Amino acid sequence: MTRSKKGHKPEVSLEEEIEMLRKALRQAFQLSQEAQSTEEKLRALGVLGAAAARLANMVKVQRQLNQGRESELEEAINAAIEEAAREMGLQL
Repeated sequence: MTRSKKGHKPEVSLEEEIEMLRKALRQAFQLSQEAQSTEEKLRALGVLGAAAARLANMVKVQRQLNQGRESELEEAINAAIEEAAREMGLQL
């Protein structure tokens, strides 16, 4: 976790948010197993469904963000290889 301005709550990375949500989902699932009434079970199922949908969206965003980084890294590597090849007089 990183700290924001003094007096503010610390900022949490997307990866940390995803991990916290996964832990909360596991805990909610454990609690749902202890539910006695049909109403409690339905409520737990609703909470689990909503949390799972949020988790799926967060993971999707994370993959999209990482995809952009991978593309930038690939471009940088290719540029470095091309520059090194030119300096060595090689044709790619």
